[in-house]
Amino acid sequence: MSKSQSIYKKFILSSACVSCFALISRVLGYFRDIIILNWAGVGAITDAYILAVKFPSLFRKVISDGSMNNLLIPMLKDLKLKNKNPNAFLAKLIVKLCKCIIIVMIIFLLFIKYGTYFIFPNLSSEAALYFIKFSYFILPSLFFMGLSSVLVSSLNFNKKFAVCAVSSAICNIIAIATLLICYKFNLPFSLIGFAILLGNIVQFIWIIFHAWRNNLIPLYEKINSDDMYEKEFMVFKKKFINISFSSGISQIMIMFSSWFVSFLPTGNISYLAFADRIMQVPLSLIGIVFSTTFLLYLTQYIKEKEIYKAKELYNQVWIYGLVGSSVISILIFFLSLPICKILFLRGKMTLIDVMHISSYLKIYILSVPAYTLSKIMNAVFFAYDNTKIPLRGAMAQFASNFVLMPILFHMGSFGISISFLISAWIYALYLFIEIRKERFL
Repeated sequence: MSKSQSIYKKFILSSACVSCFALISRVLGYFRDIIILNWAGVGAITDAYILAVKFPSLFRKVISDGSMNNLLIPMLKDLKLKNKNPNAFLAKLIVKLCKCIIIVMIIFLLFIKYGTYFIFPNLSSEAALYFIKFSYFILPSLFFMGLSSVLVSSLNFNKKFAVCAVSSAICNIIAIATLLICYKFNLPFSLIGFAILLGNIVQFIWIIFHAWRNNLIPLYEKINSDDMYEKEFMVFKKKFINISFSSGISQIMIMFSSWFVSFLPTGNISYLAFADRIMQVPLSLIGIVFSTTFLLYLTQYIKEKEIYKAKELYNQVWIYGLVGSSVISILIFFLSLPICKILFLRGKMTLIDVMHISSYLKIYILSVPAYTLSKIMNAVFFAYDNTKIPLRGAMAQFASNFVLMPILFHMGSFGISISFLISAWIYALYLFIEIRKERFL
């Protein structure tokens, strides 16, 4: 077997591994939400829970799942080619990141009580009260997410994909176990937030254990090394904002839409959130998988000047991503109502609730091919250390959503869903035009 075939085989196996654990994690996340639904029903409490996890979800998307991984993998490859120690760079990065996260976390914890009524002025008093209670538990999880993000990037760089992929499943398992105990003994609803925090803590312990096991924990004495990495930190700071916004744009738009949805009748926030939950399953299986493993192997080819192999890999992944995401999207579109009945029609959920979720799912699911291709094309720009084009594309997506949402708001949640769909395809089209124009591959 040639070296090229061997690398391609490893890519397929890595993708399959990440895909399997991503599916398990999403299914467990669904069960977690079902427990909350059966416990509290669709209403003020579930709306408050969904809003409370929005900011940590944005942080996870920007730091853990997006920016840090996309930015650090090419940088770690460069450091390795320059015979510099990646662990020393990561040690200094962890210290700087921890300081920033602690400051942000304290600010939010201090002002969340007063900011709630300003950010969500039309939220019911009950929902606002539970939102504040949940936030006091959930916001501290940002600290563990931030620390994990650096170690996850290091593990992915060293091709320990399974460890990172299974960590999300562990987080959900702990949260589910905690929720079941609370549900069984009829404990206060505010402990929903504690369940999420505990899951993130155990996930962090899992990641740090495997980083230590693989000798990827930066040693303390390396933190006080000389300033040989100052140039790398200047590059990191310059690109971090660009790549953060481009990676987290979908979550930013969800938070923006939540403000609009808060003016709609109670329950609409939950309907859109559960439709999005189902949409994330195929996106995890195809889009996130390819963007995680694909980035590492593509970066390896590009940094080693093997452009032909990089182009061949890109073309194969692009076709597989388009075909796979399109087929799954079409199937879910036509089977949305039966799927939603199987998943949600139990406990305090009514048929009307299920029909609402199904309607929004039909719109959301059509954006999966766009998001999949965007993740694949973004990987090319990140591999070339180009963060400007993804940023401009993300700004175009956000601008279109910002314009469309008020225009279509008279349609209620349908208008919000349609604005998401259109802006997702605008983003994908922009990246496609740029990648053809710049001739990266």
